[in-house]
Amino acid sequence: MSIRTIFFFVVSLSKRFQCMDSELCFPVRLDNNDSRDSDNDVHVGSGTCILKIRALQQELLIDLHQDSSFIAPSISNSDVTTDLSQCFYSGYVNADRSSYAALSLCKGVHGVFGFQGWDYFISPVKNESIGGAHMLQRRISDNLKLNSTSRCAVDSDMHLQVARSLEKYKHFKYYNNVNETLLRRMGRSKRFASVPRYVETLVVADESMAQFHGDDLKRYLLTLMSVTARLYKHPSILNSISIAVVRIVIITEEDQGPRVSANAALTLRNFCTWQTKMNKNSDKHPDYWDTAILFTRQDLCGASTCDTLGMADVGTMCDPKRSCSVIEDDGLPSAFTTAHELGHIFSMPHDNVKDCEDVFGILQDNHMMSPTLVQINRTSPWSPCSAAIITQFLDSGHGKCLLDQPQNPFTLPDLLPGAIYTLERQCELAFGEGSKPCPFMQPPCGRLWCTGKSNGHLVCMTRHFPWADGTSCGAGKVCGKGVCSDKWVQNVKVDGRWAFTLLIFLPSLFPLCADRMVWSELKQQKDNYLTDYKSWETCTEPKNVVLFNIGLFGTLAAVNCLQVLLCAIQVINGLVGCLCGTGNREKA
Repeated sequence: MSIRTIFFFVVSLSKRFQCMDSELCFPVRLDNNDSRDSDNDVHVGSGTCILKIRALQQELLIDLHQDSSFIAPSISNSDVTTDLSQCFYSGYVNADRSSYAALSLCKGVHGVFGFQGWDYFISPVKNESIGGAHMLQRRISDNLKLNSTSRCAVDSDMHLQVARSLEKYKHFKYYNNVNETLLRRMGRSKRFASVPRYVETLVVADESMAQFHGDDLKRYLLTLMSVTARLYKHPSILNSISIAVVRIVIITEEDQGPRVSANAALTLRNFCTWQTKMNKNSDKHPDYWDTAILFTRQDLCGASTCDTLGMADVGTMCDPKRSCSVIEDDGLPSAFTTAHELGHIFSMPHDNVKDCEDVFGILQDNHMMSPTLVQINRTSPWSPCSAAIITQFLDSGHGKCLLDQPQNPFTLPDLLPGAIYTLERQCELAFGEGSKPCPFMQPPCGRLWCTGKSNGHLVCMTRHFPWADGTSCGAGKVCGKGVCSDKWVQNVKVDGRWAFTLLIFLPSLFPLCADRMVWSELKQQKDNYLTDYKSWETCTEPKNVVLFNIGLFGTLAAVNCLQVLLCAIQVINGLVGCLCGTGNREKA
C-alpha cells in the first residue's frame, strides 16, 4: 500500500466549509511572573500578562489584561467557578490598537486574536511528549464568492421595517463612512451616543454539545462569547454595546431542555418558549437576561436546504418571549455566527437587502451581516448599513432593557481562540472527532482544510472560515485576521509637549501632566528585546494638575471612538503644555 494518500478537495455549497495554515509554537510569558500550574499552563491569576508567540515566520507580543466583563457578577458558582472566571484575558497584538485578542490562559493558551487583517486560533496540543506545545492557526484571506444559499435562516419579509429605519439616511446616499459626526448631523442626541448598553445573556448548550465537548464545554462556550463580545466592542458599530453572560445552562439529558430537531424554525420556537419560563419576571432582577442563545451540534435545516448555521427573529431585543437565537456549533467560527444572529435581534438585516444597497450602494461581503460570510473585515466588521440600523433601533427606545448594568457578569477569556484550540482541535470542532488538518494547504491562515471521508474516500473539506486568530503559520509567523504575518514591532516616538505616556508592551494611552515625558523604543538583540528610554522635560512647575486631568478624563469618558480620544489628548495637551509647558528640551 502506498504511503502517499490521495486527497480529494470538496467545497460544499450547502454548509460553507473554509482552509488554514498551522504550526506548532511554544508561548512564552515575558512579564515577571512566570509561574504555572503545568507545562501547558501560563495562567497564574495575575491581572496582566505578556505572551510571546513565535511561529509561522512571525513573532507576536500579546499584551493581555484580565477581562471578565462578559460574565455577570451575579452568576452562580455552579455555572462558572471562580478559578474559571479568572482564566479569560483580552488585549492587543504588537501594540497595534486595531488588533484584538480574546484568550483563555487556563490549561494552556486557547482562543482567537486578530492582527493586520488576519485571524488566529491557538490551542494546546494534546501530546504529553511535547510539553507546552500549542498549535497556532492562521485563517487565509479569501475573496472567493460561491453561489450558496444564506448561512442564516432569517425571515426576509422585513423590507418595510428596514426602509423606515434608513429613511433619514437617503439624503446621504452612498455615503460609505457612517460615523458619529454624520449621526449628529441627522439629529442624534449626544445622550444616546454616550449611553452604554449591556446585553445580559443566557447561554444554553444542549445534550449534543455536552457529549461532544465533555468537560471543556463551559470554557469553549465562554471562548465563543468572548470573541462575540469583542466584535460588539468594535468602533464600527458606532454604539457602546457590552455582551455579558449572566448564566450558563448545560443540558445533560434530552428531556431536561427544549426539543431540538433539524427544523431550525421549530427549534427556535421551542427554545424561546422554554427560556421564557426560566427567566425572571422583572428586568431589575440580577438573574434576568435580555437574550438567550442555544448552541447545538444538531444539523439545522431551513425551509428548503440544510445550509443553516443559525436562526433568530429580527428586531426582538428586549422582547422576553422572542429575544433568542439558535446556533449550530461548527467550531470556533460559531462565534461569528453568534454575533451575526445577535445582529438580527438588534434589527440588522443582511447587507445585501435592497434597502441597504439603495442607501449605501453595494456593500462588500466581508462584514458581519453578510448573508454568506467568508472573511471578516476586522478594520470595519460592521457595515455602514448595520451601524445605521442598530443606531436607529436604540435611539428609537427599543433597547431600554439594556440600560441596567449586570451585577456580576462572567469573565470572558482574553486569549484568542487559536491560543486555546490547536489546529487539530479546530478540525475536530468543525468536522468531528478524528479530523486532521490537510497537508500542503496554501496560502496559510486562510481557509481551514480538514480531512474527512466521502463515499469511502479520504477527502479535504473546508467551511470557508480562516484559521482561528492565534494560530501558528510558520517560523516566526502567526495567523491574524486570515493572514500569516511576519514579525512586526512598532517603534513609537512622541512629542514631549503632548505629555502622555505610551508603553510599547502595555499599549495604554492616557494623559499625564507631570514633570517629565517618557517614550520607549524597542531594540532587538538576537532573541531579546530591550527598551531604550528617553525623556523630555516638559513641565517644570505643573499647575492645577489634578483638576486638569480629572476634567480631561471626564470629557473623554463619553467619547466612543478611540481615534477621536487619542487626537483630543494630543491636541489638548499640546496646546496647554501641561498648563505650563516649557517646550521640548531633550535631557542628556
